[in-house]
Amino acid sequence: MLLLDGMDIFMQIFKNKIIHRKKMVSLNDFAMFNPDMQKENGFLFLDNFDNMISKNPEKDQQFVADEHFLSDFKKLLLLNKTSILSLYNKNRTFFANIEDIPTTLGLEFYRSNKCSNIIISFDIEKNGHKYDIFGLGLKFSPFKRSGVFDNYNTDNAFHADFVDNLYSTSNIFYLYPEKPQNDTTTFLFIVDYPGFIRYDFGKSDKNLAKISIDGDLFRFAIFAFKDFTSSASFLYKIQDSFYLPPFNAFGYTHSRWGIGSSENLLTIVDNHRKDNIKLTNICLDIDAMIKSKNFTVSDSFGGFEGLRALSSRLNENFIYLVPIIDAGIKIEDGYQPYEIIKKNDAFVKYSNGSDFTGKVWPGDCSFPDFLNEDGLESWKNLTKQWITDSQTSDLWIDMNEPSIFDQKDRTFPDSVRFNRLMFKNRDVHNIYPYFQAKTTLDAYLENDIRPMFFSRSGYTFNGRFCGNWTGDNQPRIKHLFRGWQQVLSLSLSGNTYCGTDIGGFWYSTSEKLLQKWFIMAFFHPLFRNHSSMFSKKREIYLLREPVKSHIRSIINTRYMLLPSIYSLFMLCMRFKKPYMLPFITTDNHIIDLIANIGDCILYSPFDNVIFKSDRFIKKSKELALKTEYERIDSKDKEELETLIDKKTYKKLSINNISFYLKSGKAILIDEKDRIARSMLDYSCLKVLTNPDANGNFETFIYMDDGRSAKSLQNYAIFKISGTYAKNDDNIIEDSLTYNIETLHNTLNETENVKAAGILQNLTFRSC
Repeated sequence: MLLLDGMDIFMQIFKNKIIHRKKMVSLNDFAMFNPDMQKENGFLFLDNFDNMISKNPEKDQQFVADEHFLSDFKKLLLLNKTSILSLYNKNRTFFANIEDIPTTLGLEFYRSNKCSNIIISFDIEKNGHKYDIFGLGLKFSPFKRSGVFDNYNTDNAFHADFVDNLYSTSNIFYLYPEKPQNDTTTFLFIVDYPGFIRYDFGKSDKNLAKISIDGDLFRFAIFAFKDFTSSASFLYKIQDSFYLPPFNAFGYTHSRWGIGSSENLLTIVDNHRKDNIKLTNICLDIDAMIKSKNFTVSDSFGGFEGLRALSSRLNENFIYLVPIIDAGIKIEDGYQPYEIIKKNDAFVKYSNGSDFTGKVWPGDCSFPDFLNEDGLESWKNLTKQWITDSQTSDLWIDMNEPSIFDQKDRTFPDSVRFNRLMFKNRDVHNIYPYFQAKTTLDAYLENDIRPMFFSRSGYTFNGRFCGNWTGDNQPRIKHLFRGWQQVLSLSLSGNTYCGTDIGGFWYSTSEKLLQKWFIMAFFHPLFRNHSSMFSKKREIYLLREPVKSHIRSIINTRYMLLPSIYSLFMLCMRFKKPYMLPFITTDNHIIDLIANIGDCILYSPFDNVIFKSDRFIKKSKELALKTEYERIDSKDKEELETLIDKKTYKKLSINNISFYLKSGKAILIDEKDRIARSMLDYSCLKVLTNPDANGNFETFIYMDDGRSAKSLQNYAIFKISGTYAKNDDNIIEDSLTYNIETLHNTLNETENVKAAGILQNLTFRSC
C-alpha cells in the first residue's frame, strides 16, 4: 500500500510486464529421475505414475491432508532433517490402481543441483485430450489459467494479467478436458512446497504444464475423478478442518483506511441507522493505532479504555469492531511487543544471526518468526493480551506476506533465515502467514471466542484457520470481474470465507460501478465495502438517489437471505464440500460467470438488470474482457440464462437480486430483514420452496449461538422436508405436509427452547 507517484507507477508496471514476458520454465541442464528413488534427504510423495492416481479416492480413508503434507510446525522441521523416512512407509498404499481410469497424461521428473521440475504432458495426438487448467488460488488472471505464474507471496499493488505473484499462494490446481464429451476425467494436483514455485501452463510448450520447484524436498500428489465437482469435493474431504466464521461475519462490513477517530466512527454508525442501511461490522485500520504500531490504540479512539467502551456500546446494537494487525513490530525500546519477542529471541534473522530489519508503516520493524515455537508462543500471548485489553472479538491481518517497503521485491530478501537460521527464506517463504493465522486463531479460540478473522496473505490449506480477501484492487470493471473469478478460484483451493474490496480499494469509484460491485459480491461470504483514505468516501448514506436506495435495497436483501447464506455456508463446511463452485452445464462445460452456491442456488451477477441494462462487458473498451464474456458459448453467444436448464432451476427475483433455485430445494428468508446476533435470534422464518416434479422439497437449518468457541461443538442441524399435493401440473399451495428431522443437536436447554420456537413458527410458500 506504499504510495508512489505517477512515473514510479508507470515504471513499475512497465518493469513487471517486461519481466513477465520473459518468464517460462526451461529443462536445460536437468537430469530425468524416477519418483521411485528414495533420497537420503528427501523424497517425492508418490511411488510411480501407475499408483499416483486413485481409482476411488472418495472412499480412500488412508489419505488425509493433515497426515501427509507440511501442515504443521513439526512436519516442516523435517525439511532440514537428514532423513524423513519416519513419514514414509513403503508397505502402505496411498493410491489405488487406475485400471478403470484412462491415463491421458504424461508425467516426467527432472532435477538439477538447485531445483526440481515436474512436466505434465497433455498432447492431444499422444494422449487423446487437451486440458484446461484451473486453480492456484489468488491470481489476477482469467479463471482458465494459461501462461506463467509465480507462487511467492508478495505485496504487489499493481494488479494486472501480467502480475502473477500476489499476496496469497495455493499449490492446488485442476486439469479438465477442453472439449468435454463423454469423458470428463478431472485431475487434481497438489504440490506441497512452501518456497518459490513457477508454473508454466502452456507458455513454453502448448502441450505441456511445467512446474519448477526451488528445491528437492517437496511432496506431490495426483488424484483422478470422473467429473470436476467430485475433484473439488475431494479436496474439501481430505482437510481435517475449516475456519468457521461467527454469524456476524456474514453481515455487511464497512471498512475505510482513515476513519480517524471514535467520533467519526459513531457518526458512520448513526448515519447508517438514520438511513435504514443495515450494518454489522466496522473495520479499524492502522489509523486507529499509535503511530501504526501493532497492539496499540491511538488517543483519537480513546486508548484502550475508549476502545473497550466503544466496542461495548456497539455490541449492544449487534455491531462489531474488527481491528487490524500487521506483521511488522516497531523497533522501539520500551514498546512491549518488541521487548517480549526480543527477549525470546524470536524475530526473523539475517544469515549472520542478527535480527532482520525492514521499513513498514511504523518505520523500522523486526518481524516475528512464525516458523519458530518461541515466536508462535510470543505472538499468541500478545494476541491474548490484545483481546483482554481491547475487548474486541474480531480481527483482520494485513501486510503479512510480509510487505516491506525498502526491499527490492517488497518482501523478505533471500538473506533472511527462520527458526534460528534453520530455514532459508526462499524455501519456506509462503508458509509464513499460514502459521501466523494458525496461532492467531488459537489465541481467540482459547479465549472462547470464534472470531471474524480474515487475512491478506496465506498458503495452501490456509482455509483451515482464516478467511481471505483479494487485496488492494481498483475501481475498474475488469477488477470487478477478476474479483468474481478470484473468489471462485480461492474456493477451488479450499479457501471459502472470501471476498473482494467492494468498489475497489484504490481511488474513487463511480456510483454505477459501486452498484454493480454490490450485486457481484451479494453471495460472497465476506461482504465488505473497503476503500483507501485517498479515495472519495463511499459510505452509502453519502450517495445520491436513486443509487443510495438501490444499494440499500441490495444490503437489506442480503439480510433477508442471511439465514440461508449462513446455513448453506456452515453446512458446506460441516459436510466438507465447497460453498461456491463454477457452474457446469448439461454438456459439461465449466462456466465461471455463474456460481453454484451450496448446491442449492445458481447465481450470476452478470444476469442481473443493472449489468444487462448497458450490456455490461459487451460495451467495454477492454477487448480482452469482452472476449472472455462472449466465450461462454462460442457457437451462438447465448445469454447466461439460456445455459441454465429451466426444468432443474427456477428463476427468482427478490428486490434487485435475481438468482435460480434448484428443483427440490428450498431457502430460508427473514422478511423483516433485521440484524440478528445469531440464527437463534430469528422469531419467524419463511421457507421459500421450489418443489420437484413430484411436489417434494428439502432444506436444512443450521443453528448455534453464532459467537462462542463452544458453538464449534454445540450446534444443531435440522432437515426440513415437505410435499405438496398436485393438481395436473400445479401444486396445491395449502396442501403441504412437512417433517422436521434432527440430524445433529448439542445445543443447551435455553438454546433448544429458542430453536423449537423458530421451527414451530416456520411458514412456507412455493416460488
